[in-house]
Amino acid sequence: MKYIKTFGKERTGTRYLRFMVEKNFQDVDVLAFTLGNKHGAPLSFEDMAIGKWHRPKVDVKRVSKICNDIIKNGYKIHPIILIKNPYSWYLSIKSVNPERFVAKYSFNAYNKLYREYKDFDNNYKDPFVKPIYVKYEDFIRDERKMLKYIAGVFDIKVNDDIKIINKYYGNSNTKAKSFTENRRKFYLSDDFGLDMKELKEITSLVDWDLMKFYGYNPKI
Repeated sequence: MKYIKTFGKERTGTRYLRFMVEKNFQDVDVLAFTLGNKHGAPLSFEDMAIGKWHRPKVDVKRVSKICNDIIKNGYKIHPIILIKNPYSWYLSIKSVNPERFVAKYSFNAYNKLYREYKDFDNNYKDPFVKPIYVKYEDFIRDERKMLKYIAGVFDIKVNDDIKIINKYYGNSNTKAKSFTENRRKFYLSDDFGLDMKELKEITSLVDWDLMKFYGYNPKI
């Protein structure tokens, strides 16, 4: 059994990656909101085990089993950190609730979380292993290639015939999401249809020294 823990800001592909991994990997358990918030900073194993953060209605028996497996069998937690281009992330997160969206507060949280992920990379402790970074654009450009890369790094068995999921479900309150080719082309483009005002606003709010670590540079 391999435990995978996904991390990433909202709208960075954590749900899509989980569905793809569960469909194509063998003997894995993807921890999204179990043992910590996938949209938050990683917790120590001690904090995870005592339930410092749990989603409401968490399956306590499942948490207990996972912790016992890790302690008794020496299983590791394999972290995957997802990130999306700051410019396209702006459009994606804004679309969720445009009336209440405030770019300054959103990017403050974005910068803070990815600093915490970088710190985690420098200071992770057992039972975590070194995290893998997955850029949303690289993942949707070639899902099969990315899944094979993740499986290779974490030494996980992957199905020979990797299935691409174009429609998937979120929680019980959401409708099925379709991953269309138009959506794929949009996120893989270098032009997201932002006007100059939006470009300047985003560029001014992003911590670019940090983003360069993740492979992103300002457009202006």
